[in-house]
Amino acid sequence: MRISETVRFFLIIFIPLIFFSIITFNKTTPSYTVNNLDMVLDFQPNSLYVEESLTYQINRPVFRELYRSYTMDGALANMQVHEIECPDGTSSYSQNVGNQLELICRSDVSYYGVGTHTVKFRYSIPNPYFCDDEQCILHWKVLDSFSSDISKITMSTENNVNQWMSTPMPELSESGVYTLPGIYKGGLLEIFAVVPLDNKTGGPLVNAENYINEYYGQANTQSFLLHNGNLIMVGMFALELIIILLIFLRVSKEHSTPEIPEILHQKPSDRKPSEVSFLFGNRPGSSIHPNAIDATLLDLARRGYIKIEKDKISVLKRDEKLDELELKLIDFYGEYGDIADFKTQIKKMGSWKLRMLSLKIDGFTRPLGWLKTKFNSIYDRKGKRFVWLNTVVFLLLGFILNYVSRYSFPKFWIFLVSQIPLIVLILLLDNYVFGRYSIEGVREKRRWEAFENLLKDTAQMQKYEPEDLSMWGDWLVFATVFGCADKVLKRLKAHNVKLPYIPSYGTRFYFYSSIRSSAHTQLATKVGRSVGSFSGGVGGGFGGGGGGAR
Repeated sequence: MRISETVRFFLIIFIPLIFFSIITFNKTTPSYTVNNLDMVLDFQPNSLYVEESLTYQINRPVFRELYRSYTMDGALANMQVHEIECPDGTSSYSQNVGNQLELICRSDVSYYGVGTHTVKFRYSIPNPYFCDDEQCILHWKVLDSFSSDISKITMSTENNVNQWMSTPMPELSESGVYTLPGIYKGGLLEIFAVVPLDNKTGGPLVNAENYINEYYGQANTQSFLLHNGNLIMVGMFALELIIILLIFLRVSKEHSTPEIPEILHQKPSDRKPSEVSFLFGNRPGSSIHPNAIDATLLDLARRGYIKIEKDKISVLKRDEKLDELELKLIDFYGEYGDIADFKTQIKKMGSWKLRMLSLKIDGFTRPLGWLKTKFNSIYDRKGKRFVWLNTVVFLLLGFILNYVSRYSFPKFWIFLVSQIPLIVLILLLDNYVFGRYSIEGVREKRRWEAFENLLKDTAQMQKYEPEDLSMWGDWLVFATVFGCADKVLKRLKAHNVKLPYIPSYGTRFYFYSSIRSSAHTQLATKVGRSVGSFSGGVGGGFGGGGGGAR
C-alpha cells in the first residue's frame, strides 16, 4: 500500500501531538498531596523562630510516616527543634540521614487513613541573618525536594519587614501575611526578607542593594515560569509543529505535475533496477531494496553476463559496460554462485568470518557514489535540513528551560520526552516527507508508479500483454523490483512464453535474498551460542530540604 506524502506528514504532526497530549493532560490522582503549608516567622535579634503547619491529603491508606526534612548547612546546621505536634494516636521522633535532619510523625498501629492530617513543627535557627549598618537579610531555601505538590503556602510575621520577596513571589500581601501560589513536586520554596537591623546578629553583607536587585529579578523569573509553565510548554510544542507545517508547505510539498496515466504498459526509461529502487522506491535515497538486487541478477542473466540454473549462478563474462554494483555482484557470485555449496561453507565458518561475509552481502544494498549523485540531481533535501534545524533548536530550548525552571516548573521534561516520537518519525520518514523531487524527477517517479500499477494488477496486465520477449523481460525484471514477480510469472505460464535465461517457471531466482537470509540465520545461530557461553539552590542562601509521606 502506497501512502501519500501528505498522510505521512500528518503522521509526523499527529502522533507526537497525541503523545504530548496524553502525558501533559492525563490526570491521575496521587497517593497524597499537601493542601496547605502555613509558616509563622518570628524575627528575633539572635535567631529566627518558626512554626510550620503541613496539612496532608491522604488518598490511599498506604503511609505510616509523615515527615519534613531540613538540609543542615549554613545557619540551618545549628537548628534547634522545640516541638513536633502529630495527629492523635501517632508518635514523633527525629533522625539524621546524611546531611538531612528528618522530623517524623509515625503511626505505629495502622496506616494513616484517607482524609486530611495536620503536623506541626516548631524550631529556631540561630544567627540566620546577613547584616550591614542599616538592615539585615534573611535568605533561606525552605524547600527544594518535597515529594508532592503543595497547593497553597502562607507565610506570616508580626515583625516589621522592610521588603519581602520569595520564590514563588506572593500572590497576595497584607498585614504581614504573604499568600503564595504553591509549588510543584520537587519545586523551590525560598524566602528573601529584608528586615530592620534592631540589634540583630549574623554574618556581614556586602552591597545589599545589588544582592536585593539580583534576587528580585531571579524570583520574578521563577514565579513567571511557575505561573505560565504549562502555557509556555504547550506554546513551544504548537510553534514547533507550526514551523514544521510551514517547512512542508514551502519547501517540501511535492510539485504538482500534469496528468500522467495511472497505468503504463512499458517501463518509462532505461533505468537499471538498482536505480529505480534507490531513486523512486519505498525508501528513496536511503538504500537499495534487496528485491532490486535480485532483479539486477535477473537483468544480468538477460544480458548474457551470468547464467541462472536451478540452484546455481555461473558467471559467463564481464566487460566495461557493467556498472560498479554489477561488477561487485559478478565477482561475488563467481565465488559463491553455487547455493548448496554456499550453505555448506557458511556452516563451517567461524562467527567472525561469517559476520564479515554478512556485512559484504548487506553492502550490496548500500548505494554507491554514482547512485547518490543521480539522486541528488533530482531530489532537494532542503526541507529535511530545515526540519532538523528546527527540531534541534527546540530541543536546546527545552533543555535550557528545563534547567532554568527545574525548581519552579519541573515539568519541561514532558516537552523533551515528546520530542522522541517526533525525532523517530523524522528519521523514518524524512526522505518521504521533508525532501522534494524536482519537477522532472516527480514526473518520472509518477511514471514508474504507473508502471508498477500495471504489474501489480493482473486484470490490467491482461489488457497490455506484449508479444515480444524483450517487454516480457522488462516486466519480470521490474516486477521483481516491485515485489510482484509472481503475477508476471503466472501470465508467462498462461501464455507458454519461455524466457531463455529462466530455466523454468517454478525456479526461484531470488538468489540474493536466499543467500542473505541463509547468512543472517547462520550468523544469528552462531552468535547466540557464543553469547550463551558466557556468564556474566537558586540564588544561594542556606538550608533547603523536603519531606513527604512514606
